[in-house]
Amino acid sequence: MKFYGISPVYVSKKVTILSFCAMLSVVLIHSTSLLTVEHPARWNLFCQYLITRSFTYWAVPFFFLMSGYWFAQSDYVSRGGVKTFLLKKFRTLFVPYVLWAMIGGLLCLPLIVGNNYITHRPLLERTFLNADSIGQSVDLLFAIT
Repeated sequence: MKFYGISPVYVSKKVTILSFCAMLSVVLIHSTSLLTVEHPARWNLFCQYLITRSFTYWAVPFFFLMSGYWFAQSDYVSRGGVKTFLLKKFRTLFVPYVLWAMIGGLLCLPLIVGNNYITHRPLLERTFLNADSIGQSVDLLFAIT
């Protein structure tokens, strides 16, 4: 299949390079280190904003557009139907998300509790267990809202 006269292999090589750059950009988006500094220098704020925001805004829309393009090029829905497609997405997206959230929560819990103990805070402060209700704890653990 041709995409505006360009072979898919040619598009794929360019997309692979752009995807790698976008992947690095997403890492930079999530690498804000100045939040822990009380009064950072203005030049430092400018440099961090330039690197972690200005040069990286394109990455998330790029992944959104490319996922739509590759989905349109595939035959996921027509091959097994919508039910098969949704079951596969549940198994490959939802289940790993839940497992990684639980693993991350359980791994971070002793670290946060230890830090709270050292800093003389209530032990469960800043954890998903410090919620007012079970629903709010689930929300904090899985980042639902």
